[in-house]
Amino acid sequence: MIGFPVFPNGTKSLLSKHLTREIWAKYKDSEDKYKYAFKECIFPGCKHPDSEVGVYAGSVDSYKLYSDLFDKIIESYHGHKKADKHATDLDITKLNIPALSEEESKHIKSIKISA
Repeated sequence: MIGFPVFPNGTKSLLSKHLTREIWAKYKDSEDKYKYAFKECIFPGCKHPDSEVGVYAGSVDSYKLYSDLFDKIIESYHGHKKADKHATDLDITKLNIPALSEEESKHIKSIKISA
């Protein structure tokens, strides 16, 4: 990859949507602390323009270093803004679930709650 990527008409990846010339100029020659280059992050989406997202972080450091791009992609994909905080509330009294019968309850050994 020599210069700013040009995507074919109709490309809908989040990479093609959010990679600007300003972001390219800022990161094009950089590597994270593990030597994972910005160009490596975006290469899959450039090679395969039909991908939905089109970027890969080499490590958590990639997310931090290349945040101008990753934050926009994460917000588009997940609706999660950089300033948003994950709220965890494990108060069982706030769950809206039907009560189980005694017969049903005796079959439960453990549960897992995922958000």
